[in-house]
Amino acid sequence: TTSIPQNVTLTVYTDLTENVTGISFDLSYDPNIVEVVDVKENRTFFKDITVADYNVVDGLLKVAIVNVTIPTTYIKSLADKPIADITFKIVGYGKTLLHFTYAEYSGTDFNVTNMTTVDGYIEVVKPFIFEVNGNAQVLWSKEVSWIDTRDRSAIGDVNGDGKDDLVY
Repeated sequence: TTSIPQNVTLTVYTDLTENVTGISFDLSYDPNIVEVVDVKENRTFFKDITVADYNVVDGLLKVAIVNVTIPTTYIKSLADKPIADITFKIVGYGKTLLHFTYAEYSGTDFNVTNMTTVDGYIEVVKPFIFEVNGNAQVLWSKEVSWIDTRDRSAIGDVNGDGKDDLVY
């Protein structure tokens, strides 16, 4: 959940660990809510991967990632490994599904295998701002129906206007 205007970077993960030479996927989203700004490889786990190409057309992102060093060893890891960071620009309010299709990987045998994917979403909420006692603002979302001012950790100048804000 985020608000306008800002960019949001999301990381794509995989549980693959053996002989990966390439990964490709399509990601669809609502272009009225977000736009793709950039796609970069995430080399936290796979040190020699690179985003070979990506293409964005009307709410559809196509990504091809290659491992530039032929893997020769099996690396066992229970944790998911990051492979790409996708930066979105928030352009509208609402909720957009991030739906993966045509997700595939290839190994050193050059056989292509379909991958199981897990979709996600980005939700951009429109805050409702009103004055409180003339010296504070409450940033209010439709999903929130209560405020407890005893929690002082939520009070501070969040938006830089010199006034304290309550953020829930």
